[in-house]
Amino acid sequence: MKSIKITDLKETTSTIDYAKEHLLSSCKKDCLYAIRARYQTAGRGQRQASIWKSKMDDNLLLTFLFTLTPKINQNHLAQLLAASSLKVLRQLSQKIKFKWPNDLLIGEDKVAGFLGEIHENNALVSLGINIHSSPEHYKSTHLNKEIHPPITPDMLFEKIITQFNHDLSLYEKEGFKQYQELINKHLAFKNETKTVGNNSGIIDCINENGFLMMRNSENLLFEVRTS
Repeated sequence: MKSIKITDLKETTSTIDYAKEHLLSSCKKDCLYAIRARYQTAGRGQRQASIWKSKMDDNLLLTFLFTLTPKINQNHLAQLLAASSLKVLRQLSQKIKFKWPNDLLIGEDKVAGFLGEIHENNALVSLGINIHSSPEHYKSTHLNKEIHPPITPDMLFEKIITQFNHDLSLYEKEGFKQYQELINKHLAFKNETKTVGNNSGIIDCINENGFLMMRNSENLLFEVRTS
C-alpha cells in the first residue's frame, strides 16, 4: 500500500482545486495524498453546474491524489472510491446502494457523490458524503437522518482513507472484478425500468469497464456510457 499524506484544511474553494494548485506538480508515485476540507466555498458535484455546499464540519469533503499506473482504468476511478465508501457506510446502514455512474443512495435519495479526473500521469478522485446535512435543491439525505447513534465526519475520515488505500492497492494487483461484483450486488434500481440520459430500459448491471448495462423491450442488453 502507499504512504498516506494528509492535508486537513479549515476552508478552501474545493479540495480538488487545492490538490491541483498545491500538490499535483510534486506528486510522488509511492504516496496517496488525502486532502480534506472542513468547509468548501465552491465544491463541485457530478455535473459542471452543480455546487456541493455544506456548513463548517457538517459533511465529509475529501480528495485523493495519486500517480497512475498502467493497470488503472480511468473509468474505474470514481467507482473504486464509491466501492470503498460503500464498504464503510454499509456497516452503518444496510440501506445504502450504488447508483450508476457514481452516487450512493439511501432509498432514492443521494447520500454521497464521487468524481474522478486525470491530469497527465496523476489521478484526482473526490467524494462528498452527507453526514449532518444535505442539499435541498435535489433529492438527497444525510446519514444522521437515517442512522442511530449519529456519527461525525471525523469518525469516517480515517476509515475511508484506510479502506481506499487498501482497495487501490488490491485493484492495481487484481483488477476491477471484485469491485464490479460488490457494486452489482448493491446496485440501485436493479431490474427496474428507468430512464438514464437518453436511454430507457431495465437496469441490469455494470460491466467490466464500469458502464451501465440495460435491457430493452426485447430483453437484449445494451451499454450506456453517459448519464
